[in-house]
Amino acid sequence: MNRLLWLLILCIAFISGGVLTYKRMDSAWQENYRRRVSESIVELLQNNPYDKLAVVIVVIDGLRWNEGIGAKDKYIPHIWNDLRPQGTLLTNYWINSPTATTSAHTAMMTGRISTVPNDGHMRPVFPIMHEYYRDARKYYIEEQLKKITHVPFGIFKPNQETLKEVEKLTSEARLFPPEKTALYLGKDLIYSLNQSSSGRYPEDDVLLVDTLRDIEVFEYFQAKVPDVKPNMLLINLGDVDECGHEVKWFYYVDAIRAADELVWHMWQHLQSLTKYRDHTLFIGRVVGGGVLREGKPLSTAVSRLRYRRM
Repeated sequence: MNRLLWLLILCIAFISGGVLTYKRMDSAWQENYRRRVSESIVELLQNNPYDKLAVVIVVIDGLRWNEGIGAKDKYIPHIWNDLRPQGTLLTNYWINSPTATTSAHTAMMTGRISTVPNDGHMRPVFPIMHEYYRDARKYYIEEQLKKITHVPFGIFKPNQETLKEVEKLTSEARLFPPEKTALYLGKDLIYSLNQSSSGRYPEDDVLLVDTLRDIEVFEYFQAKVPDVKPNMLLINLGDVDECGHEVKWFYYVDAIRAADELVWHMWQHLQSLTKYRDHTLFIGRVVGGGVLREGKPLSTAVSRLRYRRM
């Protein structure tokens, strides 16, 4: 009888010790799992490639090939002499769709040929590049969170408290930092391009400022970029096109020289900001129109400049 009692006592002690050991090991596992998830999420937010690389696109609206790349440094000395040597010049690029402001910018932002009315009231049918960017960023974060929160095979699993804390961390990761994109526009004909007709994202996801003169666009860019820090930015300089429609040659070429100066200053301003220095793809694009020079029609063309990552 005494032997059975002692055996029972030993079994109870052994089981109790095992339970206590398991609880201690489980508690340590829960703590290590939460810490690993937390540290990995912090690393994800600090090193997300979609937040580190910025894309800045500058459009000189109405600048024809003949007075742009075709004239080399005659009217665009900064683009030709200062920016071109640092990047890549793409000239074998033609467009067969309308080069009206709204259609051309819609095609540029969606990658699809567009024939929308040239009045700015129709949103693109296909997603714009800002929406593609947000989709890609969201997908990347979700895939990384799956890897971060993966539970390896074993006897320990996250308890309810751990699951609740991990869910809070992943929810915050999906919201931070804000997805920052912006449009600084010189013409109201493209104000509707901040969102496609799909409505997948709220309209205010893209900071939109329009109907500005070129110098006002630059001043807004200079003042707001350091504060807003957009990861994707499209800038439209519209004075060249406006002056071209006036069919006054000297106004037209003066506007080209002024736009060239502003593009150069934008580049320098980005170079001075830590976020953009060495982490920016700077793209210059000129869309040609049908302005007359000395009564002779010139062909419509589109050229594209792409500069290296800074």
